Amino acid sequence: MWTADRPDTVIAAFADHGTVRAATRAEAAAARDALAHFGVGMESVAEELEAAEVQLFEQSFAQLLDELEVKVGALRVGART
Repeated sequence: MWTADRPDTVIAAFADHGTVRAATRAEAAAARDALAHFGVGMESVAEELEAAEVQLFEQSFAQLLDELEVKVGALRVGART
């Protein structure tokens, strides 16, 4: 199963089913053009991916700050005793 937060799963799946080969510029352009034909623009894809990753980062950073706040509070309570 593909999940960005489980790179070991992705690596294992690629090892089982993937192949590596170099694509020419012409092949890359043809793939881009084929996607554009179906209404998929690489710029919009990049923007969507960036927005999703920023949101995930914000969530994990907020969680980190919350956890640090709890730990600082515990240290302050310990310092008073």
